[in-house]
Amino acid sequence: MTKGPKNSGGKYFGEVSVREALNRSLNTVAWQVLTDIGVDKGISYLGKMHFVGLSNMDNGNSSMSIGGFTEGARVVDMAKGYSVLANQGKYSNKTCITSIKSQYDGEIYKGSPADERIFTEDTAYMVTDVLKGTLDKPYGTGSGLGIGVPAAGKTGTTNSSKDTWFCGYTRYYTTAIWVGYDTPRAMPGVYGKTYSGKMWHDFMAEINKDLPPLDWDMPSTVSAYNVDSRGEKTDQETGNKDLFSSVAEAAAMADSKKWKDEEARKQQEAQSQMNQAAQDAARQTQEQAAASLQSLIAEFNGLDHRDSSTDEKITTAKTYLEQLNGTETYDSLKQALDDAVNRVLALPKQDDSSKPQEIGPGMTKPRETTAPVFPGDSDPQTGVQLAPDQGMMTPRQKRWDQEWIKRG
Repeated sequence: MTKGPKNSGGKYFGEVSVREALNRSLNTVAWQVLTDIGVDKGISYLGKMHFVGLSNMDNGNSSMSIGGFTEGARVVDMAKGYSVLANQGKYSNKTCITSIKSQYDGEIYKGSPADERIFTEDTAYMVTDVLKGTLDKPYGTGSGLGIGVPAAGKTGTTNSSKDTWFCGYTRYYTTAIWVGYDTPRAMPGVYGKTYSGKMWHDFMAEINKDLPPLDWDMPSTVSAYNVDSRGEKTDQETGNKDLFSSVAEAAAMADSKKWKDEEARKQQEAQSQMNQAAQDAARQTQEQAAASLQSLIAEFNGLDHRDSSTDEKITTAKTYLEQLNGTETYDSLKQALDDAVNRVLALPKQDDSSKPQEIGPGMTKPRETTAPVFPGDSDPQTGVQLAPDQGMMTPRQKRWDQEWIKRG
């Protein structure tokens, strides 16, 4: 991923569902999701939930996908954010203050403001269902922190464990725990599941122990369907099911034109990139052909004779010229090549038949260093008649042979 984050421990799992990615706390997938929907759109939900401390520097800040706030986040804001999911997608600003009265102005505050709809009920329910896996899936980053009643949550650990979080909720309570130093410093071996998670577990187990173990009610617009390995709906019995919202699907269909236009734009952009790559490759080939052709033309103009290799080089030069057909340099190089070829063809041709005969790739037949001997030939030094094989004798063998002839 270009300029994106790494996963904890540098582990990557290939293509995974958003459900599994959230349970495993995979930074790379969170980054991709925020990039797909748009950073500013994602941040707008934090504004709706009244997060304090958002900075203008956070606009367009993709690291927000993994909690990279410029000014950090308040623990109370994190608790309120997760409580929106626990409250079927509604933000509540209720407090224990029921009324404020002034001796001069009378009652200046009464009750709590009405809840605000942040997410659809479908979205809140399905995200909650996913976050349950943090606690009850064997690969969940909060595995083992279950409290015996339906609960959902999420771990969080910053670089070098300078901040560790556990935020989670039940039908009754939402609790956010942060562990760190006021002046950030590394805490080796400390993670969201350890101190933060343990404190969350102990506190939530205590305050929920005498309450009915209520789960969230699935909205009528949410249904479970069989899914394939990619998490897509299928009519086949796969043994794996996931949740789908008819509300979300209807919205997607209503927005299908925008989606199709976006897909067409992406395809056009991809095609443009492919065309550009092809043009760059063609231009590089033409540049190489032009350079090679210019080198051959210079060689032709420097010749004072031609030999058997000249015609082959002329053919090669013409091949390079054809590759340049339609370019700005074609006409000038064609004229230069024609002039060079005409000059070469007017040069005297040198016979290079004395060159070593090639008998195979990279191999030449060696010249004979000993004259062949035929029946009846005599040694020019001694006059002694030689047999055909005597032509290959060493001087010492020849002397011995001559002595033998004299004695005979």
